[in-house]
Amino acid sequence: MHSKQLVFDFHVNIMTLAPYQQNLYNWFMRKATNSAVRRVAELPIAIATDIGLVRPENQDRSAILRIQLTANRSSIVVVLCDGMGGMSDGAECACLAIATFLSSCIQNVNLPLQKRLVSAVTNANDLVFAKYNGRGGATLSAFIADSQDGILGINVGDSRIYSIENNKLSQITVDDTILGQLGQTNENIHGQNELLQYVGMGQGIDPHVIAFPKDSPLPNILLTSDGIHFLDKQTMELVIKHSPDTAIAVRRLIELAKWCGGHDNASGIIATNLSSLLIPRLNANLGDIEVWDAFGEVQLVSFQPPCLTGFKNERKMEIKAPIENKPKPTRKRTPPNQDLLHKKTIALEKKNSKKDEKNQAETKKSIPQLQIDFDAN
Repeated sequence: MHSKQLVFDFHVNIMTLAPYQQNLYNWFMRKATNSAVRRVAELPIAIATDIGLVRPENQDRSAILRIQLTANRSSIVVVLCDGMGGMSDGAECACLAIATFLSSCIQNVNLPLQKRLVSAVTNANDLVFAKYNGRGGATLSAFIADSQDGILGINVGDSRIYSIENNKLSQITVDDTILGQLGQTNENIHGQNELLQYVGMGQGIDPHVIAFPKDSPLPNILLTSDGIHFLDKQTMELVIKHSPDTAIAVRRLIELAKWCGGHDNASGIIATNLSSLLIPRLNANLGDIEVWDAFGEVQLVSFQPPCLTGFKNERKMEIKAPIENKPKPTRKRTPPNQDLLHKKTIALEKKNSKKDEKNQAETKKSIPQLQIDFDAN
């Protein structure tokens, strides 16, 4: 009885988030190379991932989502999920978690930032738990930048968000481990690095909401999976400090992790100049939905803005009822008088012939004469 209820809940949630959830899930499940790094369009964001040297597959998934909400409002979501390799189907759990999280952010753009993020994590948790019943899961770290509502972050598990100020890293998330709750991050003590909560655990999930300063300048941001942040923080700072740009910095962090053993999948996202993410886009199509990961990009087709209510500048489409085509009444026709028709035809031909002769005469008179004199000299 309990398992039937889980299956029912799973299908209900899928229907609620369709079609974006299924489309994104399929996209994140596609085959890809073992390593990739890219700069994300015109955004000040770089994203990279690598399978590492030990794992048979890459169970990390990370992405950037951009939605054009109204003519002068856009929203950008940056998210990283780390599938739990010690549990079943880590890659599929990460794909389901990130796809559901992003699709929920699309569907709930009319909610305040905190409710939007918490609802997205809750939806992802419910769907992963419904499918795997607690035997699979993923971590999740994300932040959202809305040109109207500001910036807010969220975290579940032990993937991390760092602030970068003056080339110094400060972890602004708390690992959901015993060591993390005690404020210790780099010690490897058996049994104390196990996750206390993760996306897919079911009831009791309590995501951490991360506020960003409103009065002081916004810092740069680094998101990492544990395949990177097992490195010493000072070493990570040196790599970032001496890299000419963000894409090279995140690539070097991954390469350094591999030089140090590459025992896990490694993924990272660096976002700089966060204030620019809050500037509304100009000349953008209302309802545009774009998603990038380290391997490519996809645009989701939207025939109307994702937000159905709550915005004044929203375009509305009026659907009118189809007009019924009523059959026209048929008229009875009598056969024409052939002699009368013949006389009318001859008279019409004579009339047209006189008109043609008159038009030709007027045309000859009106044609301009062109005279060209050639100088013999």
